[in-house]
Amino acid sequence: MVFGGLERYPFPLAYPARAVGAACDPTDRLERAGHFIEMTAVTLGVLTLGWCRAHEVAAGAVDRWERSTGSKGITLGGWVSLLRSARDELPITSEDPLGRSIGLAIDGAQKRLEGFTPARHQFANGGRPQEQNEAAADETDHRASTLLDSIEPISGVRIAVVKDCRSVPEGGFELFLNVLAGTADVVTRAHGHSARAFAEDAVIAYTLDGLQFAVDLTPYCIYRHCPVCERDELFYLTKRKRKRSDHFAFATGHHLKLRGGQIPAPAQPLAALGMEPPPHAG
Repeated sequence: MVFGGLERYPFPLAYPARAVGAACDPTDRLERAGHFIEMTAVTLGVLTLGWCRAHEVAAGAVDRWERSTGSKGITLGGWVSLLRSARDELPITSEDPLGRSIGLAIDGAQKRLEGFTPARHQFANGGRPQEQNEAAADETDHRASTLLDSIEPISGVRIAVVKDCRSVPEGGFELFLNVLAGTADVVTRAHGHSARAFAEDAVIAYTLDGLQFAVDLTPYCIYRHCPVCERDELFYLTKRKRKRSDHFAFATGHHLKLRGGQIPAPAQPLAALGMEPPPHAG
């Protein structure tokens, strides 16, 4: 199955969706479609964590997720649980387009994500397909396709890496960004005005409406050099242990382990910067 319109979606969703269409046999198709479904939960989870931290809401849901990273790490069920727990704190009005887009995407995806784990256990052991099964591949393909349709609100969200941040005379900051959208490995350049500063190489999420409501996804999503691919990749946090943090690449699943001073510090919440968070549904 080949998904259309992927250029509109953030890279962490578009790239694994494209891979489903490149599968060479039922087992490969089953695994790649399952990977896309998992990456949908992870991407929505990372966006939710970044937004909740920025606005200092859903502290209980965020704390439970972070405690899980200190034990066995985060499973698909942990990401789905986070989405369920934090949903009520995300806006229902258009006053914050980023928070609203994330919330609407969760609404569309929640039941489909919750139903995937028991379905996967029918065809796979430990998340990996065990045999050539055309019917299983077709069913998982269909699940992936309907899931992509259900998260359409997220197509207006962009994920970008901050390459430069400069204060401007009229107030605020000019951000220069490498935008990671669509299925291509190359980035596109963009810039815009923001009321707040972001650190160089920070990964941020914002909408096509502009950078007014942008949030920093640190430490849940980072942009680092992959030791396997030998290129820069987006990684998501899965586990913390003492002074070490474990990460996986959205596109490849390659591991990245950081230690001590390599571990990025969490972004400051908006309130700590003297900014008024927008209204939310709490």
